[in-house]
Amino acid sequence: HVTVPEGVQAWRASARRVNTDENGHFEVLGLAAGTQAVRVRARDFAPWLGETQVTAGETAQLSVTLLSEASVEGTLTDASGPPPAGVHIGSGTGGFLDRLTRSGSDGSFFVRGLPVGEFELRVDGERRGSVRTTLVGAPGALLRWDPVLDSGLSLRGRIVGAGVDPTACVVMCERWSETEAEYEGVARPDAQGVFEFTG
Repeated sequence: HVTVPEGVQAWRASARRVNTDENGHFEVLGLAAGTQAVRVRARDFAPWLGETQVTAGETAQLSVTLLSEASVEGTLTDASGPPPAGVHIGSGTGGFLDRLTRSGSDGSFFVRGLPVGEFELRVDGERRGSVRTTLVGAPGALLRWDPVLDSGLSLRGRIVGAGVDPTACVVMCERWSETEAEYEGVARPDAQGVFEFTG
């Protein structure tokens, strides 16, 4: 992730990106004909997601109206230990419009640039556990969420096999929802082939 011009942390863009001028005008050249997804983010505003139809040989026109951002503040705590510092708190799964921050030394955090409408926040505490919630943002709203990390259940296993070096293996854990698999994390077995997922 990087610090973007709006002054907050975000994931790097995976598509073409342009900046607006002082009047809010922008131009993107060299697009293929057809339906193009458009994503807009700006300091103090909620992210915007839409699309436009591009026709070969013509210039498509698109007007975007941004709403004031929603923000979330809170304090992250650990059910079995001191306040976790430096833990990632973020929205979405790492897209251009998603936001992330880290908890402070006292567990406090503040996430801005969040959307209007329903969105998800996630906390990845690695071995200390993970937690997520769904919130509903409104223009200019300051929401509160105080997540608690709990290592919860553990999944422990062992890699065995003739001629297999377990330390060269990587085990990936996924959580399946009704429509897709959600990445949860990876574990590296020790010399005995033992690996563990917690939380």
